[in-house]
Amino acid sequence: MEDSLSAKITPLSDGSVHLQVLEGSQRLSVTLPQSSYNQLVQFAEARGISIAEAARRAIRRDNFIQSLLQEKGGRLMIETPDGRISYIYFDE
Repeated sequence: MEDSLSAKITPLSDGSVHLQVLEGSQRLSVTLPQSSYNQLVQFAEARGISIAEAARRAIRRDNFIQSLLQEKGGRLMIETPDGRISYIYFDE
């Protein structure tokens, strides 16, 4: 079952943005640096989705990866187009 979320994004005068995500009766409010907001916008535009949906996907993806690493252990790796293996590390 997929959760339904809505979000409100408000640009702030200092160049950062305020991201407010609502889920049922739960509310999450996050202030993003301009660079993070720009990355979120680029992600959304590249996929033809809303900024709110891009934020939801990022949260779900991070939760999924973190839960796999906790449950299964191991390391997260990516193979680059030239065949090299790179490890991906997350801040805890």
